[in-house]
Amino acid sequence: MRPKEEHPPRFGEEVERRLNDDKLLQLYEAALSALSGHLDFTKALLTRKPELASLLDSFKCSPLHLAPAEGHTEIVKALLRANKEVCLVADEEGRIPLHLAAMRGKVEIIQELVDAQHDSIRQKLNGSTVLHLCVQFNQLESLKQLVSLVDENQLLDYTDHGGNSILHLAVMPRQLETITFLVSVPEIKAKINVLNKMGLNALDLLNHYPRDFKSLEIGEILIKAGSRSTPSQSQLGPLAVGGRPKWRHCSVDYEKCVAGTAVQAYVNPKEYLLLTIVAIISFIASLSVVLLAISGLPLKNKLCTWLMTIAMIIAITFVLLTLAGAIVVVTPDHILSTIAEALVVTEIIWIALVGIVAVFATIRLLFWLFSLLSKLIGFLRKMLSRPTRNQALIC
Repeated sequence: MRPKEEHPPRFGEEVERRLNDDKLLQLYEAALSALSGHLDFTKALLTRKPELASLLDSFKCSPLHLAPAEGHTEIVKALLRANKEVCLVADEEGRIPLHLAAMRGKVEIIQELVDAQHDSIRQKLNGSTVLHLCVQFNQLESLKQLVSLVDENQLLDYTDHGGNSILHLAVMPRQLETITFLVSVPEIKAKINVLNKMGLNALDLLNHYPRDFKSLEIGEILIKAGSRSTPSQSQLGPLAVGGRPKWRHCSVDYEKCVAGTAVQAYVNPKEYLLLTIVAIISFIASLSVVLLAISGLPLKNKLCTWLMTIAMIIAITFVLLTLAGAIVVVTPDHILSTIAEALVVTEIIWIALVGIVAVFATIRLLFWLFSLLSKLIGFLRKMLSRPTRNQALIC
């Protein structure tokens, strides 16, 4: 007798069985089907339980996060029909499905996601928009697709946390093809000299990189498109990246600074003159201490010790005054107001200590002079009271 054949469960029965399992297993099945591209199985799951499209795993990833990463366009469409709101849900790292699709260069999926939720274009990842992510991951086709979907008048309004536009960002790694495409967009070309938060436009950023052939080629493209270096950058040069990039926003009553001269001499002439005088005195006093130390003077002598002490007090005091003056000159008013009291207290304490040391050294010198004078007077009296040789012969 032939054994009875066991028929495998039909597809619909298998789906029903899995839907009766717990939610974690259901999410696993949905995620696995999204990753593997099992369209029919995914549709069957979503038909019976549409809420699976919005379930999140331990990394806060939904099936819609996984399908764009693998490029399964039809599965993305099925997931979007079940729930479009998942387009704006971020995973544990802050990435939405559109970010993942842009980073992988999935152009068709980008179109589907933007059609489902157009506001997802504005959602940022660590301060960067999806347009910036396309540049960071060098996905030119994704960038072209997104530029066509964005309002062209707002293209340069999409900036990161540093105020950098997508053109700024393309210049940093010197992406020649991306820059060529961006300057071909009329709206970007019209605002090519837009500044970031450091006061730099795209050409200014390029000037801070080594001048090789690629930089020259990019510079030529930017200049032909109408880019010009900002006046502040032509004066300040490369150090403006780490310092204060703009002079034109300073509240000063002069038109220009002469190259090679101190800026503070124009901004605060009186304070700068006083600081210079104090620094000169400090330098001369320091040289005097060195000169006294190497001159061979007997340091055990009270007078020489007093001279050395006074010279060192003057040198150290004017070093302190130079430091305080420099802080006052270069520190902005809103910061200086918070440390002004500390500077005054420090100067008062130092003056008190210097006064005590100077008085003590002077008293020691006076005692020594008084003792020396007493010995001299005693010696003179002794000499005057001793009889002369002629007086002794007469006697």
